[in-house]
Amino acid sequence: MFWRRISPSPTQLAARTRSIVAFASFACGILVSIYILPVRPVFWFGLACLAAGASHALGAKRAPWAMAVALGLLGGGIASSHLGPWPDDSLARSLPGADAPQMLIEVEGLIVSRPECLIPRVGALTPYVPSHMTLGERIRFDLETRRVRTGDAWRDASGVLTVFLDADDIPESIRAGRTVRLTGNASLYAPPENPGDIDRTLSGRDTGRVGWITTDPELVVPVEPRTFRERAERLVLGIRGAAQSRAAEIIDRATQNDPYAGPIVRGLILGNSGVDELGVRGAYQRVGMLHLLAVSGFHVAVAAALALLAIRLTGDRGWIEPMVVCLALGLYVLIVPMRAPIFRAAILVLAILIGDALGRRHDRLSVVCWIAIVWLTLRPSDLLSLGFQLSFGLTAWLMLLSEPRRDALPTLGEPTLLDVARVFVLAPIRTGAACWSLAMPTILYHTGIFSTLAVAATLVTVPMIIGSMWVGFVVLVLGTFVPALAPIASVLLRFFSGAAARTALAADSVPHASLHVTGVSAAWTVCATVGVVWLWRRAQWRDWKWVCVVLTLIIWVGVEVRADRQAHRAGTSIHMLAVGDASAIIVRSGESSALWDAGSWRQDIGRRTIPEACRALASPRVSTVFITHANIDHYMGVLDVIEPLGVRRVVTGESFARAAERDPGGAPAFVLRELERLGVEHRVAVAGDVFELGGSRLRILHPPAGFVPRAENDASLVAMLEPVGTDARALLTGDIQAEAMAMLMDSGENISADVIELPHHGSAHDTAYEFVRYVNPSVVLQSTGRQRVDDPRWDSARAGRTWLVTQRHGMSTVRFLPDGTVRAEAFR
Repeated sequence: MFWRRISPSPTQLAARTRSIVAFASFACGILVSIYILPVRPVFWFGLACLAAGASHALGAKRAPWAMAVALGLLGGGIASSHLGPWPDDSLARSLPGADAPQMLIEVEGLIVSRPECLIPRVGALTPYVPSHMTLGERIRFDLETRRVRTGDAWRDASGVLTVFLDADDIPESIRAGRTVRLTGNASLYAPPENPGDIDRTLSGRDTGRVGWITTDPELVVPVEPRTFRERAERLVLGIRGAAQSRAAEIIDRATQNDPYAGPIVRGLILGNSGVDELGVRGAYQRVGMLHLLAVSGFHVAVAAALALLAIRLTGDRGWIEPMVVCLALGLYVLIVPMRAPIFRAAILVLAILIGDALGRRHDRLSVVCWIAIVWLTLRPSDLLSLGFQLSFGLTAWLMLLSEPRRDALPTLGEPTLLDVARVFVLAPIRTGAACWSLAMPTILYHTGIFSTLAVAATLVTVPMIIGSMWVGFVVLVLGTFVPALAPIASVLLRFFSGAAARTALAADSVPHASLHVTGVSAAWTVCATVGVVWLWRRAQWRDWKWVCVVLTLIIWVGVEVRADRQAHRAGTSIHMLAVGDASAIIVRSGESSALWDAGSWRQDIGRRTIPEACRALASPRVSTVFITHANIDHYMGVLDVIEPLGVRRVVTGESFARAAERDPGGAPAFVLRELERLGVEHRVAVAGDVFELGGSRLRILHPPAGFVPRAENDASLVAMLEPVGTDARALLTGDIQAEAMAMLMDSGENISADVIELPHHGSAHDTAYEFVRYVNPSVVLQSTGRQRVDDPRWDSARAGRTWLVTQRHGMSTVRFLPDGTVRAEAFR
């Protein structure tokens, strides 16, 4: 009966144990191959064969352990073959790295994804960015390369390139399944530049993604398919691309550019949130509900459950039910981009449904484990991803929760009203709390976010999400077959999805709805996950063991977090972020942090890169932002960081205030008006001013009061950072040039320093060389793009110094140690 839960049989429990051991062995082999023993695949496969053969020679008691070892070695071999060196014909062996100029290449390949329009990310100061520095709308698609031109000849090549096409509309000749030949500037994918960036190095190697290329529509030439395989790929991918385009068109028309409903509907139905002006996806992540959109494939499972429920409303159809659902799921996968969460969830649901259709009582938890092994055979790097861990972990957990505890008493007789209330009221609360508690350690480890409202927000939001999916699929069907009726259902779709977005945004706005935590170890994550399973399945409330387990886990994570914060906040440090030909520096001393410039030519720098880097560095709150001068590449993100970082004060020079007075419609004037509106203090600094920062001092050396430079760069604030407890110093220079440098050298002020921010991103001229020699630093930090990397004109000044360049090294860090030494570190 529906309120009774069935326990697995002894045979099923034995199968479950075997599958769990098999998965654990396979996963351990992958981890060892990645982190400990990255040797050639033949080594792993050879040992796996020996272990498998040994299992036949051993007794019945030892054979299973030998097979477990063989599975672990097999996992290591698969990981080594997938994640090892690139093949000899791979484009990755010839493309330039992140710190080298892009390479002009000509390639031929197959378009394997639906071309889609990219709308540039924006920030508060986007309207003030010069037109020649803005990126217009572009077209993006994936190209599976087949050949590359080398000299006058073509050679075979492999690897997937992400193509960016400078065009507003998708040309008719560029469609999924088409073979094209194009010429453009290409580069390898760069490893992460800053803390908080997503590391796609392993996943890119796993999926064959080697890099990206930019080109123009005129340089993309269609090529007729030459083989039967190419013609078949063109047909299949073309049909799928057309279906995806039609679905995207229907959804866009249904949401009517609603900033609330749009990201929810696109995330649920199409697997891609697209334009997200209000940060709905970020709110879902901070509140602990990101898995409801796409990261874990939750929406695919809901789609299958809805289809199964709809069929069962017509009666018991036996094996027909799962087969029809499989067909519906296949159609759904056809219209969405084949991203990992969707494909992963589709395989998982299909395997379970097919098992049910065969009529055998498979242990579903065992099926999940074996499907996880199959998936890792295809994508071993997914073992480290949050999406994989949530997809399979929560699915297995829900199956385990559906079984009665061993100490549970059986329910006898007919259900009472209390039994019904437990099923429909208490059960969802219990399930939500159980899923949150199991996922919490993993989410904490990957994102550093602890949500205090996750359970409550999930209970409120899930009905809206399910309603959005119900109506969303109806809108898709109506838009395809009866377009005239689609607008009626679209109203209901916008209501459900808009309510889901507003709920997440409201929960995210509650004080302390999410806490940012760093330093959580993998060991604690594993132990906490096992502890949660034990607490829900075995612990007794009257037994004090559960109290000991909970306290141990809390004390353990508290010690780790405190140790991480002390390590980050001990002494004084400078973190120069990699932001291209611009500047953004995090200065930390003790418990205090400040930003010395918050700029970039990336317009969303203040919404993504800077806040994420601060959180990853255990500095989620920044009290003060210094804007060195009125060039927008030094303050592009200043307004966007105020809310996420809790900025209370912005310091500028006199030239910034003069620029605001001179042009009331310009960016400086807009910044000052917004600061006043937001209640942020604005202070003008001149030479002689001193700012305290966690015991350290930031002493302004330039410009003097009333100084009017010949060039705006020479009005940049220059400060000497004097860390507490050490004689070492750092000179922060902004974009000063010859006039300001000469004034500083002639001022009589002692400007010698152990560390210097290379002025104006490394602009090379005689006064700059003399200035660096005059300051005589042991460490030079250069924030620049590709153009100034390894400029030979700096060779004489570079000799004998540690020279960190953000384009090559990523975020460049200097730590001032209590013993007076200075330690320089590169992020990559």
